[in-house]
Amino acid sequence: MRRLHRLDVKPDLFGGVLLMRQWGRVWPHGRCVAERFEDASGAYAALLKQATRKQRRGYSAPILR
Repeated sequence: MRRLHRLDVKPDLFGGVLLMRQWGRVWPHGRCVAERFEDASGAYAALLKQATRKQRRGYSAPILR
């Protein structure tokens, strides 16, 4: 079974930053959670922490666009 774990940092409508986490089966199922941060540095620190954790569990390196 193919699985994914996707992490995105996006601005929200109230001046904060969201860390969007999506995981589960590749298509069409999966879960999505948004975690809000006041600034981008906190969101990127959480993103790096999650990416490191997932790489240790066997997920491939992140693809940056």
